[in-house]
Amino acid sequence: MEQNTEKVYKYKVCTRCITYNHAPYIEDAMNGFTMQETTFPVITLIIDDASTDGEPDVIRHYLSENFQTPYRTEETDDYNLICANHKTNENCIFVVFLLKYNHYSIKKPKMPYLSEWLDNSKYHALCEGDDYWTCSQKLQKQVDFLDRHPDFSLCFHNAIIDRKEQGKDNTVFAELQTREYTPYEITVRWTTPTASVLMTTECQTLYTKLARSKKIVYGDSFLRSCCISIGRIYGFAETMSVYRKHPGGMVFNSSFEQRKRFCNQINYEISVFPEQKKALTDSLSNVYFDLSVNSVSKKHYINAVKCFFQSLFSSPAIFFKNIIKYIKNSHWI
Repeated sequence: MEQNTEKVYKYKVCTRCITYNHAPYIEDAMNGFTMQETTFPVITLIIDDASTDGEPDVIRHYLSENFQTPYRTEETDDYNLICANHKTNENCIFVVFLLKYNHYSIKKPKMPYLSEWLDNSKYHALCEGDDYWTCSQKLQKQVDFLDRHPDFSLCFHNAIIDRKEQGKDNTVFAELQTREYTPYEITVRWTTPTASVLMTTECQTLYTKLARSKKIVYGDSFLRSCCISIGRIYGFAETMSVYRKHPGGMVFNSSFEQRKRFCNQINYEISVFPEQKKALTDSLSNVYFDLSVNSVSKKHYINAVKCFFQSLFSSPAIFFKNIIKYIKNSHWI
């Protein structure tokens, strides 16, 4: 007689929110977490990386106003820990790490602090401190789908891009349909907003194992490749979160050197996931082409030429497709 060896998890969903200097935005993120209506408890990990703009005070005030007396507190040389249950939402539990010094600047990993919750959760959600969820049924809908379809490793949904601080109108993140998506689609076209992701614990485990490389610049991109290697991907057309573009955002402030490092990361991903080579090399060509165009606009012509040819060598088909698109958008023809 076969025994059922399926692991029993203590938590159904663990949400991870890493934040730094997001004092103007973090309350929206926390409201999105506390508004979730689920049939299961949700652990929300909030990790403030020693913000200098008053964000830790915003988080402490939010806890005092909306949560019960903490059931657990802890202080070490590295962090202050606060664990508390929401006053009215019995399925909402916050676990807050207020780091005492900035870990990102010295490349010190934060994941070891979180293993107690990450290792005991069936599914994992993500939301950075400057993004937020807008649908109270978001997690329930995604969990219901993954529970019914165990061969899928990740599901995501659409988002609104908030461009107010750029002086632009808001836009939809992508033109999505409710259906399964191929690895090529979500790699080359970047159709998975970080705050929309719900993934299985196997994805999180693989990411934790492989993401220690110094070549990893953008963790969400590498995480996507991990998910692809484990199972199928499903997307919802429904908009259930907001992705902010603002001057303090990481992507907004990406330098030329950081984007070049991202190209090195993609090459690393190709070496780790050779079965994804086609999608990753096409994505690499896109990044090099964007770098070339950006370098021309800044009159950095040597960088432009180098990236121009790297885009061509990575994927000639994608390169010429981008050339045609660029010429059309420039009204040269």
